[in-house]
Amino acid sequence: MLKKAPTVLARLVVLCLCFALLAPAAFAQSQATSGNIEGRVLDPNGAVVPNASVTAKNKDTGLEKTATTDADGNYRIILLPPGTYTVRTSGLAGFQNATLDNVPVSVGGATTLDISLSVGGTETIIDVPSEAPLVETTRASVSTTVDERSVENLPVSGRNYLDFATLTPGVVRDPTRVGDLSVGGQKGTLNNLQVDGTDNNNSFFGQAFGRTGVRPPYQFSEESVKEFQVNQNGFSAEFGRAGGAVINVVTKSGTNEFHGGLFEYFRDESLNSNLPNVKAQNLPGTTTPRPNKRAPSQINQYGGRVGGPIVKDKAFFFVTYDGQRTNFLNVLEIPAIPAALQSFFLPKLTPYQIDRDQDVFMAKVDWAADESNQLSFRFNRQNFTGVNNEFTGAQAAGEHSGNSLATTTTFTGTLTSTFSPTLVNELRFQYARDSEPGTNNSDDPELQIRSPFGTLFFGRNNFSPRETTINRAQIVNNLSRVSGRHVTKVGVDSVFDNVFNFFPGSFGGIYSYNSFADFPNNPATFTQRFAGPVGLGATTKPNTIDFGVYAQDDWRLRPNLTLNLGVRYDYQQLARPPLQNSDPVLLAAGLDTSRGPRDKDNIAPRFGFTFSPDGKSVVRGGYGIFYGRTTGIMLGTAHSGNGVQTTGITVSGAANIIALTGGFPRTLTGLPPGANTGRADLFLFADDYQQPYVQQGRLGYEREVFGNTSVSATYLFYKGVHLSRTRDINLFAPVAANAVFAGQTFTVNRFPGTGATTAARFTSTTPLRPFANYNRINLFEPTGNSRYDAIAVQANRRFANNFQFLASYTFSRAKDDKPDQTAVVPGGGDDAKIVQNQLNIREDYSRSDLDIPHRFVFSPVFEVRKIKSDNAFARGLLSNWTVSGIAQLQSGFTYSAVVAADLNRDGNSRNDRVPGTERNAFRSPNVYIFDARIQRAIPFGESKRLRFILEGFNIFNRSNIATVNVNQFAGFSSNGTTQTITFTAPALSAPFGGPRTFIASRELQLAVKFDF
Repeated sequence: MLKKAPTVLARLVVLCLCFALLAPAAFAQSQATSGNIEGRVLDPNGAVVPNASVTAKNKDTGLEKTATTDADGNYRIILLPPGTYTVRTSGLAGFQNATLDNVPVSVGGATTLDISLSVGGTETIIDVPSEAPLVETTRASVSTTVDERSVENLPVSGRNYLDFATLTPGVVRDPTRVGDLSVGGQKGTLNNLQVDGTDNNNSFFGQAFGRTGVRPPYQFSEESVKEFQVNQNGFSAEFGRAGGAVINVVTKSGTNEFHGGLFEYFRDESLNSNLPNVKAQNLPGTTTPRPNKRAPSQINQYGGRVGGPIVKDKAFFFVTYDGQRTNFLNVLEIPAIPAALQSFFLPKLTPYQIDRDQDVFMAKVDWAADESNQLSFRFNRQNFTGVNNEFTGAQAAGEHSGNSLATTTTFTGTLTSTFSPTLVNELRFQYARDSEPGTNNSDDPELQIRSPFGTLFFGRNNFSPRETTINRAQIVNNLSRVSGRHVTKVGVDSVFDNVFNFFPGSFGGIYSYNSFADFPNNPATFTQRFAGPVGLGATTKPNTIDFGVYAQDDWRLRPNLTLNLGVRYDYQQLARPPLQNSDPVLLAAGLDTSRGPRDKDNIAPRFGFTFSPDGKSVVRGGYGIFYGRTTGIMLGTAHSGNGVQTTGITVSGAANIIALTGGFPRTLTGLPPGANTGRADLFLFADDYQQPYVQQGRLGYEREVFGNTSVSATYLFYKGVHLSRTRDINLFAPVAANAVFAGQTFTVNRFPGTGATTAARFTSTTPLRPFANYNRINLFEPTGNSRYDAIAVQANRRFANNFQFLASYTFSRAKDDKPDQTAVVPGGGDDAKIVQNQLNIREDYSRSDLDIPHRFVFSPVFEVRKIKSDNAFARGLLSNWTVSGIAQLQSGFTYSAVVAADLNRDGNSRNDRVPGTERNAFRSPNVYIFDARIQRAIPFGESKRLRFILEGFNIFNRSNIATVNVNQFAGFSSNGTTQTITFTAPALSAPFGGPRTFIASRELQLAVKFDF
């Protein structure tokens, strides 16, 4: 493992790189928003032609860039926007001018184009697509580009363009955190999403801006996305703040012709099949199951786009609007309820409506100010209202939810200045705002009742109402130059996030009951928190500044051998927690709640190579260090979780609770004078906290096996180091005890407790704490580890003869010790993210939650254009069809056998496994999803067409399981004398490993689109 360099070296590297910004050295191509055309100019005998002028002209916008071949005949035309180009040579005495038409350029790609000249004075014209090399012989990283045709034609449920990333090797949706993309077995918090070269990440939650895919469906309309690139492994030093993947998205621009369109997508429950768990539930207003009735749901997505010239070849505009109206039913699990309580609870357990309404706007202007300067400005706005989206699921009553609101605004600008054909500068800036408040449906305290299905939730959600708003400013400058065999680049990237966070956890009060039979007079616990005497109470301001500086040199050592050498320095400045808990016992132990991390030695070297023996095949490999971010949610929790800024009270025992509050649903208006506030939970950063980073390595081979089709095989390696986690250190060493499960006795480790209780359903005793005045003392520390090994096989056919496809198979193994950057709420769902034995992390090193050993994805697009037939009717009926699909076949998800009790007595009942079983020792059934799309176009003249579309998702209606019942045992009794715990009650809901939720049933979608 590469050790971190000392701070002095870090400062030296930063000074050197900053000096390089001012030096007249040579600097490299950008991959964030553009691509290159490069190659050699040769004479009829294959000899190189120096000093040849090569010009590339964009066929849609007229943009021109020119390069001159060096002494070895090499030329590179850099920073070309994605599109189709005409490439010409000129001014060569004795040779014909050559014109190569329809040259494709993709984001982050390098189109290799060798130009062979002929003797004479007549121009040679070549149509490139059928001749251009398919294999990128100078790209050392592992990356996949999803082009405009794929975005336009492949079926994607919900039309979230980020779902296209899952078509690539090593990329899956994280089953433990809905909406996240996992790359190389890493958590989604370690990815970096860039749109038009600017940061589009919500730094607080560690997800995409607007938290798209969690509640809002998407931030950018599919209609506005031209193409994007998924950089899975070994990306350029230009990109940082990512230990997983960097995803570069390029939005569409206007052209010299007016183009636009209108669209409408429609879904309704009458077009869908039903999920097995929905079939067994009652619908509103009914008293008996109706298994053949589909749950009401409807989705409408509609909008349009238009773009064109403002001034031909000079200025262009592009505008999109995308609206979505979605409503569906949230079906609840209904346990057995005593007859006397049914009139109170059953109305709360009826299915309820969830609405997701969104409007997305984008406007973009591109302007060629002169031959040397191009300007681009983009404005994007997302307005989302999610009715009853705050807390959903089969165990959450409608009153326990609330409305999720999201408003994101981004304004970006780019100035590309060409100082000479070999020296180009990019200046980008961004202002962005991501505002995400949430409301509450009830003012009653939260009510938690245990049942065989798990915990059911009623009343006010304990964290509502809430708000997280980020105001962002970003400035990026990249300077690139071509010099002989070198294409080198330096740059600076700074992101300033001002964050307002309001999170009133448990301020509304929480009553918990061990069963419905105990309600309302026998509560187990009551909790309520209040603003403390100092500080901002539930409000924090976890501001961050991300600073990065880098240098990258792509050195074409020989015509068939390229080295990619880079180094990057990243520093994330985290706002120091403003309050110190002055308890001398804590300070004497080195536990300073005002401690802020200052990790300043994050130097990331990167190396890659490509070797192409024949121009149709390439061997590529490399290794590098890639630093991620610390999430704002960790920082914000450290700001407030100091035992001073907020305070609270937790009372156990029915008599004590009723004496204090009067019983459910009454709460306290304030902290009672002289009240025993109990033992607070503390959150603080470890003294040795460091930024997480990932070592990435790869070695692969790619070959063009036949025309327009290539196949590659690559070994991928990811090793997560210093990954973040939350760990409770306020525990004595555990002692051995006996546990009896179904008649079999095991030895288990239990933390010392205050005494035994009998017939306790969920906790047997309260743990003793070394720091007796506190409950959990949670350290945010850099002790997480992960490893991911994979063989990725990919076949890629570019569009030719009306057909293209992308196919990938990934065979992988992912192991870790349960790192997580989001475990910040004790006593809730975040407890499941924490290791079982917090004094022995290694016990949890096992198969990762993200371990998907086998995954195959196939995404073809086939077009039938003009049918040659003398029969006009047959010709009209059979022409202008497009058929496409996505097939995903993969292993199931890992899970552990859980006892649903605090077996080890650490105060956490959500992470205790059945003795004798390893973490994630079990796996759900395989997942097979087949999506398909058929489209018929009716042309009107040369540029107008009407398209009718039918899409089907999970067309074979396979019951793909998303989650299973992980509770193998649910109840126990404890004997304080013999220290023997006996588990006699197995889980009473679905059998262990039985299905709880499903991914999706078969759904059909109709659409109509008009293009002009």
